[in-house]
Amino acid sequence: MYDPLFDPDATMRISAGIHGDRALPRTVGANMSLRLKKLWVDSWTMTWLALLIAVAIALVIYARRSDMLRDGAPFGGVRQPYSLARAQMAWWFFLLVVGYVFIWLVTGEADSIAPSLLGLVGISAATALAAVAMTSPSSRGPRASEGFLRDLISDERGLVALDRLQVVVWTLVLGGIFLASVLWDLTMPEFSATMLALMGISSGTYIGFKLPKKREEQPDPSPAP
Repeated sequence: MYDPLFDPDATMRISAGIHGDRALPRTVGANMSLRLKKLWVDSWTMTWLALLIAVAIALVIYARRSDMLRDGAPFGGVRQPYSLARAQMAWWFFLLVVGYVFIWLVTGEADSIAPSLLGLVGISAATALAAVAMTSPSSRGPRASEGFLRDLISDERGLVALDRLQVVVWTLVLGGIFLASVLWDLTMPEFSATMLALMGISSGTYIGFKLPKKREEQPDPSPAP
């Protein structure tokens, strides 16, 4: 079942022999060709794939036109920047849905989600919740959006921040590993505790840099003289 999308023909070498002993010499042409494409391409599968593509396109369009992945609603007619935490949560949500449905269509496996992936989803959800708790309205108002990628890697001052950049890079790396495992191995990867800790540290650093900024933006509670 390796690579059923791009290599539907699998050639298997066939030989014979006594159990526990070496196989007999193979004869020329003693091969069996297995056609994998017919195992999964049918009208039902094509319907699900078309539905997934339609959902992906709809989510991208809605994310661009709405404030679903932004820090909040427009302020004074200015659209706020895209939120790194919300984009990360949407990224893993979509990959899990696509990977789960794809593996189910090809193999019929209905329990393919690895436990470590739940940890990644939990980290992204906790990061999003913490980011909302750490974000407070500024007296200067929110900065304007500068584009999706620029918003993800830039801080409140509009400068590229290392804490944000490392979250984006590691999220893309793990997402690429996830897609490669799903498409070519028909299984969801099991990330080690070390990788989960790495993502947790990156997300914790991102949240930690938000804490001093929140304190700076809080008004002084002491009464004016």
